[in-house]
Amino acid sequence: HGAHRRFLETDYEVRGFIYLTMKELGTSWSGSFVDAVKGIPVGRKARGLVILGSSGTLAQSRQPTELGRVVLHYRDGATARLPLIWGRDFVAFWEDPRQFQQPRLAWYMPMENGWGSDSTSLFEMRLVNPHPERVIESIDLEATEQYWSAPIFVAITLQEVAAAPLRDPPGQP
Repeated sequence: HGAHRRFLETDYEVRGFIYLTMKELGTSWSGSFVDAVKGIPVGRKARGLVILGSSGTLAQSRQPTELGRVVLHYRDGATARLPLIWGRDFVAFWEDPRQFQQPRLAWYMPMENGWGSDSTSLFEMRLVNPHPERVIESIDLEATEQYWSAPIFVAITLQEVAAAPLRDPPGQP
């Protein structure tokens, strides 16, 4: 069983994490990473997904770059691809979150001897389901083909169709 946690007014059941990386990068890191986790069962409708996570790397260009994605598989056979953009949705867990305006910082822990910097961060990523009327059969979590793609997923919460539309928590842009 996981631990119940609340970040930015969203409840999560935290049981571990999924750390993905592009195939070539995973091979160079002793092959201990995969580029996707497919077929996570859902079986219900949702207005959107709220993801708690981060990135294990930064975008080399330092420009907004798709470094991960969530693929929704609907019961009727259709799919939707929802991009995760470095600089908009998340940044590297060790980057100073105060340097960025768009990612929603959900958790921050300063560390004296952290790898690469002095902090660790998790971000809240809000993705709108383009077809809330359809049942989501399953989801896939994917790294992209972009070099240095390494999304980290800690928890995913579905926003039910009957719930209010996704909105920014108080005090967030």
